[in-house]
Amino acid sequence: MSAGLTYPTAGRWAQIAKYWLPEVMDRIIALWQAIAAEFDTDPYLEGVNTDSTATGSAKNSPDFNWPDNVVQLKRQYDAMTAAFDKTVVTVYVDYASGYEQELIDYARSIGAGTGAPDVQPDGKNSIDSYKSQMQGLMPLCQAVQTPELCSGSTGVFTPEQIYQYAMNTLHLTHMYWIAQSTACDTSTQKYSFQYGIIPTVNNHNGFTYSSCPANLPSCDVS
Repeated sequence: MSAGLTYPTAGRWAQIAKYWLPEVMDRIIALWQAIAAEFDTDPYLEGVNTDSTATGSAKNSPDFNWPDNVVQLKRQYDAMTAAFDKTVVTVYVDYASGYEQELIDYARSIGAGTGAPDVQPDGKNSIDSYKSQMQGLMPLCQAVQTPELCSGSTGVFTPEQIYQYAMNTLHLTHMYWIAQSTACDTSTQKYSFQYGIIPTVNNHNGFTYSSCPANLPSCDVS
């Protein structure tokens, strides 16, 4: 990407696109449109999600501001829901400097779902309070990532604990499990994808909340 359209990470080990610039978002939208044209009718594609709204080191970029960022994020959401007709579009909203509810409400209004990168049974994910208000109103799609399962060589939450929280507290319609083994508990591998996650999902017959959310005109819940 051209100079001036990216910013460095805090450790300066990579460059990240400046989502808040219209010329950058134009290219991101074009990418999503190309992906939709190729894969929207694929029966094995259930959902796609945006990057999360957390900006990290973007706040150090002198041209960053939240109002511009929100405008461009909404452009992305509009383009994705227009491009994907058969695939659930999930807007990942976590930290958004007070714009969390606005972005979730916007996603709901255009027929998208909402989610975030983490399912944390300790309740430390502050965005969960917004999600609890949206049960049945829009798809709720959240990711389970390595930090929830493993920190260094120490197990954090078992897949069963994560699953119970996702269903009983968050009422998710979709769970995106990261297909990655961890270094935790190598004797039983109960935190791994093969020996922890897959058996947990199978034990519950893959149950998630499958009724059609109110913001979708129709959906196949079979």
